[in-house]
Amino acid sequence: MFQQEDSINNVAFSSDGVRLGAATHGRELFVWNVLSGKKLLRVGINAANSTSVQCGRVAWSPDGRYLSTGFRVWDASSGLPVAPPLDHAGLSSLTWTDGSATEFGRDGKMLAAVAGGSVCVWDRSSGRRKHTLPGPHTEHPAYGSGPCAIALSANNQWLAVGNLAEFEDKPGAVLMWDLTRGQVSQTLEGFRNSVFWLCLSPNEKYLAAAVGSLNRDLSASGPGEVLVWDATTARQVYHLRGHPNSVFSVAFSPDSRRLVSAGGERLSKSAGEVKIWDMDTGLEVATLKGFTGAVYGVAFSPCGTRLATCGEGGAVKIWDGTPLAETPSRKEID
Repeated sequence: MFQQEDSINNVAFSSDGVRLGAATHGRELFVWNVLSGKKLLRVGINAANSTSVQCGRVAWSPDGRYLSTGFRVWDASSGLPVAPPLDHAGLSSLTWTDGSATEFGRDGKMLAAVAGGSVCVWDRSSGRRKHTLPGPHTEHPAYGSGPCAIALSANNQWLAVGNLAEFEDKPGAVLMWDLTRGQVSQTLEGFRNSVFWLCLSPNEKYLAAAVGSLNRDLSASGPGEVLVWDATTARQVYHLRGHPNSVFSVAFSPDSRRLVSAGGERLSKSAGEVKIWDMDTGLEVATLKGFTGAVYGVAFSPCGTRLATCGEGGAVKIWDGTPLAETPSRKEID
């Protein structure tokens, strides 16, 4: 287990599975060696002209050389900013949701992130911005309070964007952007809360969303949930319930057979939980407990043998990520 003073928003394994990156509420990035437990890197995220990245999340480039949150990219070994910088002209009016979603394309050539109240896609090698997808300032009808979650396809041709629906009288929604045409091809609706996380399965069969609320009172909107769609047809495959409070993060196992969801009550000392779901049946097969607060982030190692969790209180835990059994049966693990 790794421990920080500040709460941790998310965790991500490097492609070799040896290093683990994390982003904190205090606007810092950390990197640890999972095998030795040694802290390898500590980087301050906050920029001189920015009050953003309050909810920043970290992502690794596929080759493990770079770390990013929002439009900032660092060398994963030295912690120094990488040149050329990503073009963020016109994004100076940054919002508190900036960096709430960051993702490299699987070939490492593209980087997508929430920045300046919009979703931007850059060419990583040149820093040139290829797409700026509308945010709340352009009054897109499905965005509510703004974009908050993204998932980029392996071929870099489409991007799923989930909205923050906290402060507007609008339901949650996921927009499927066709990046070759620059337009929305599908809108996924029918849920009441914000979309905090989107994840595309490694086999590109499923798109999963973590849905919840920033408010503690869920009496009106109901508890969080996990939604899973067919990534090709946009047909809903599973509607997974069982978290008593919000769901903040989801992650697929490398073989796409399991989905893990993390949840709890935000900014509370009430114990959160992590649930593991079988993708062949949609059944819950395990619940991980023993947390001191909400669980905000979860990630599988590339080989699937480790599972990392993080959240309120600053603890990062590493779990045995191997399947409990070939046949799903519900278990609780403290």
